[in-house]
Amino acid sequence: GEKLGEKATIKNLARGGLSPRSFIDKGLWDEAIQQVNAGDLVLIQFGGNDGNKSRPERYVHAYRGYSENLRRFISEIRAKNGIPVLVTSPTAHYYNGDGTLRRSWGDYPAAMRGVASDTGAFLIDAEDYTFQRQNLLGKDATVHLFMVSVDGKDTTHFTKEGADIVINGVQFFAITSGNYE
Repeated sequence: GEKLGEKATIKNLARGGLSPRSFIDKGLWDEAIQQVNAGDLVLIQFGGNDGNKSRPERYVHAYRGYSENLRRFISEIRAKNGIPVLVTSPTAHYYNGDGTLRRSWGDYPAAMRGVASDTGAFLIDAEDYTFQRQNLLGKDATVHLFMVSVDGKDTTHFTKEGADIVINGVQFFAITSGNYE
């Protein structure tokens, strides 16, 4: 909230480890959509937990269930005169054996981009921004931006410094690409 100024009110209704499917199944979407008022920006970020086939309670195919759920969210937000903003999941600190950075989330970012294009929803492409930045700087220069630098395991979640850099960079990217009002 500190980045948005004093006039912004933030309601963080996210729950870690969920996909759109499990967010709906747990009744959390129904709770969230009830709180949307006309003019509200509603940021939607999923894609990091959706492709795990070993977790059938949250798995959905990128171009079927995942995209369909995103379209539902957009439609219901717009029905309440809210403004849906899709946000792709940032790239994790995953590297191939040859040391090259690997795209983290399979087809999910591309599926989200497609939904944004098809529906005219705003898109903040955090996945592409963070991939380009991390690829440019390299593995050693970016490891401190992830929790892996703290616990040796978590290559997905950011340290505070990493989160601040992503927020500042994505904000700049969104403004300069015309995807932000």
